[in-house]
Amino acid sequence: MRKTWAATIAVLPLAALTVGSASAAELGADHRPPAAVNNPDVPRELIDALPEVIQQDPDVIIDPDVELGPIVYPDGTPVEGQDPATMREARARCGGTATATAVIWGPESIGGCTVWGSVGYKQGYAWGVQDASGSVCAQGRGFTVSGTRTWYSIGCGKSNAGTTVAWGNILSNPSVRAMATSGPVNSVGWWI
Repeated sequence: MRKTWAATIAVLPLAALTVGSASAAELGADHRPPAAVNNPDVPRELIDALPEVIQQDPDVIIDPDVELGPIVYPDGTPVEGQDPATMREARARCGGTATATAVIWGPESIGGCTVWGSVGYKQGYAWGVQDASGSVCAQGRGFTVSGTRTWYSIGCGKSNAGTTVAWGNILSNPSVRAMATSGPVNSVGWWI
């Protein structure tokens, strides 16, 4: 019995006797970080492009249509693990300009940053019309608890600040759309 056991050990590959944790590269393509396990429909290339701290979050829900820009925490602080130049410009890119058209909602204006929310987080939006002679109604994108994209009212008039929408533990871009309520068209500057 003892010779058989010793003979078996002698033929084991050296890697089988290695003690310790393996790196992601050593584990190969089959290793999936927790964010990939929780988001099986999100392309692996997108998961791999995220900072390590997000890849290791088992609860993050990644919007499959996210357009990766500088990634910020809910308070606007850049998420660590990004290029320093990207981190410097992160907060400045968290807004945009929406075109308000008459009668129907104008096109979605997608912000240049990506927000990594947290459980129970509500995304704040502020906005103002560029032509003060006209008024608009605006909607900000948020998410249901299950991660479904939803438009929420963020007010009507010439400006609004301090309005929040449900967001949660979602990784996505803030975005706004608007409809002119007086005049045929208006531009709406917005930010988070």
